[in-house]
Amino acid sequence: MYREDYQAAAAVLLEQDHRESQLEALRGIHGRQLRELGKRNREKRRMQDEAVVLRNTLEDKVREADSLEQYFERMARVLERHSGQVAYEQDYERRQQYYLERMQLTGGNEGGMELPEDIAPFKGIIIAPDGIRVGGHRTSELLSRLAESGCLCLYFDPEASNSPGLEENGYRVYNDESALLRWLLANKIAPVVVCTGVQQAAWFDLLPQKAIWYDVCASENELWGVSPAARFKHFELLAEAHVVTYSQKSWRRYVMARKDAIALESAKDEPSVVSVLSKLKLGRDSDGC
Repeated sequence: MYREDYQAAAAVLLEQDHRESQLEALRGIHGRQLRELGKRNREKRRMQDEAVVLRNTLEDKVREADSLEQYFERMARVLERHSGQVAYEQDYERRQQYYLERMQLTGGNEGGMELPEDIAPFKGIIIAPDGIRVGGHRTSELLSRLAESGCLCLYFDPEASNSPGLEENGYRVYNDESALLRWLLANKIAPVVVCTGVQQAAWFDLLPQKAIWYDVCASENELWGVSPAARFKHFELLAEAHVVTYSQKSWRRYVMARKDAIALESAKDEPSVVSVLSKLKLGRDSDGC
């Protein structure tokens, strides 16, 4: 009996030891899992902190990039305005230097141009200088109409021969602005200059006496572009011109400084043409310009 009780007690103790060993093993596993979980939580917090730092850094870089982009855009606009101004001013100076040097080279010769010796029969002299490509057919049609009023009209054409002759449409063509400039200065002639663009001023600014007819027939992109200097010249021309015309209503805003600007759609607009002739004193009953 005693032996059986002893064996039963030993079995219970053995089972208890076994269970305690299992429990201790489970405690070890649980401890390791808790430590691993703690480690992973710490790693998670570290990565979250790094993510916050990286996000803040990225946001700073994005703001910096935006600031740089805005800066470069401002600088590009400044450079564009500056280059436009320099381009116009340099072009103006180069053109004038070219005309003056060419006049010295031609001497007393007018480049073979057949210009009338006696200009008394004409009501006036009207010249369309280089750059009239802006006006196109409009300018040639206006010159043709003005020639009918008894004016000597000269139209620049780079492909014309050196001896401009009378065309069927009534005006003459020429291709040597320096020779024409010399002829005007030598004979002390004060012509009417049909200006359709600020670039032409380099030529007619060399004439001490002239009447400027500023004909606005293009958008600001063609008239002066991005150049502040060219835009300033536009307003100078508005102030100096004897007469200002515009070809369509949309260009009226460019000549608002001139309350007396005339709407002149085409050479067929007879009332407006008569108004222009009157302002320039080139009508049939006037004494000339």
